[in-house]
Amino acid sequence: MAQRILKNNTASPVDITDTGYTVPASGQLVIPPQLYGLFEGSSDVVTYIGDSTLTVNDGTFDLSINEGTRLIQGGFSRPISDGSDPTIKAAVRDATGTSYFDKRLLTENIIAGIDALGAFRRAATKVRSDGLTALCTDATVVVESTFGFDQQPDSFFRIINTGGAGTTWTIYIAGTSNDPSSPDRDVPSYSKVFTVEAGEVGDEISFRDRIIQELNADTTFRQSCFLKSQKATDRAVVHIFSEAFNASGEFYERPNPNDFMVTIGGSPGDGQVVVGFDNLISRSKPVTITRDFDSPHRLGLFGITGNVNVTPKELSDIFIEEAKNGGSPNMTVDGSGTPIDFYINASPSTDLFIETLIFNGSANRIKFGQFLAKNSALLNGIQISIKSDNIITTFPIIKATEDFKNKWAALSGSASNFAIDVQSGLDEIVAVLTFTNPFIIRVAGTFSIDDYIKVSIRDDLTSRLTSLNFRAKGFKKEP
Repeated sequence: MAQRILKNNTASPVDITDTGYTVPASGQLVIPPQLYGLFEGSSDVVTYIGDSTLTVNDGTFDLSINEGTRLIQGGFSRPISDGSDPTIKAAVRDATGTSYFDKRLLTENIIAGIDALGAFRRAATKVRSDGLTALCTDATVVVESTFGFDQQPDSFFRIINTGGAGTTWTIYIAGTSNDPSSPDRDVPSYSKVFTVEAGEVGDEISFRDRIIQELNADTTFRQSCFLKSQKATDRAVVHIFSEAFNASGEFYERPNPNDFMVTIGGSPGDGQVVVGFDNLISRSKPVTITRDFDSPHRLGLFGITGNVNVTPKELSDIFIEEAKNGGSPNMTVDGSGTPIDFYINASPSTDLFIETLIFNGSANRIKFGQFLAKNSALLNGIQISIKSDNIITTFPIIKATEDFKNKWAALSGSASNFAIDVQSGLDEIVAVLTFTNPFIIRVAGTFSIDDYIKVSIRDDLTSRLTSLNFRAKGFKKEP
């Protein structure tokens, strides 16, 4: 991996004020890897590179201003492939524009070495369902270069030690002041204090989970500051990022030192924390080939397919819930005057990922051309509305038995998702809508009006029906 060396082109020391380091007169400063993040966020070093006071060297070459700036800010600085130079493995070439965001990485498909049959080992690829070409491999892939920059303003902190009961953890996030438009889209600052409880002492994971749950349930945090928190790994890491940003990173960054702080106080005040960045920025965080478990802001650039070891989830993570009105799931009610709504509501503590929606009912002599066993189709019908991730979707209205088949189960693309079981005195119907990709019902408090699944009964279903129910199946995941 390239080194990061700053060479002083003047006969006087150069103080890089916002890092606290000085490059000696006519000398150089070799930046230690543990300080890369500090220099990535420095605006002073960019100024000195830009006016040629400092030159960046990667350990082999003196770099141009553009390449040197990109290396200091976390991008790759030299072509990582050249064909004519055996020490360089790939080339980066212009594709459609002059911006480095438009460059493309070109690599040979020979991985390395010769196999037992004397043939070069080559990489196989496949096209994923989302259209991306992915590397197929059953081996470990090691890539020591970084690719571009993460465009999502964020930071994180790791809880090393909760401290004793009564220790306070204060999260502070500055407001923004970058947006000159009218109306002003800048957001306010945010501060929240968490006090370690007796049952959390020494249990960093439990304390992390409570912090994330309470932050995401805070309407100011989510709706006024446009922030979200999540756990990135099985370690006590709290990842906080802005959900409102534009492609160039102008808005909703908190770019100044101490714009993001986690401070420990109270009594005994003996907790320990490591903060990823002291600001929320997108420009200085390199994107690597895969997510770095210790640096959750590094989202990962490429998808890798191959053999995957699956860790079983706990059975308790499964979510199964019936739509209810006043505690009752039976939809054989009279909604002809005023519609009667049956709800599956957002969870107070977890996001819900819904995979399947199921109607089932029973009556004597269920037929097509009418609604189950009623003598005619419904006048107004059953309306299903889903508010997922703050967006409302309304499904086709069900007025007759065949609508359960054609307007509901058929949306799954399978005839087996609808069935009528006929037996003497009591018939049963089931209609299942499955989703290839689950949709989400965000945890309660995420929005001013929580997500929901709603079934509205808008006719009189009290006669000739034995039962009618609706349920959802999926899984729960902590936000």
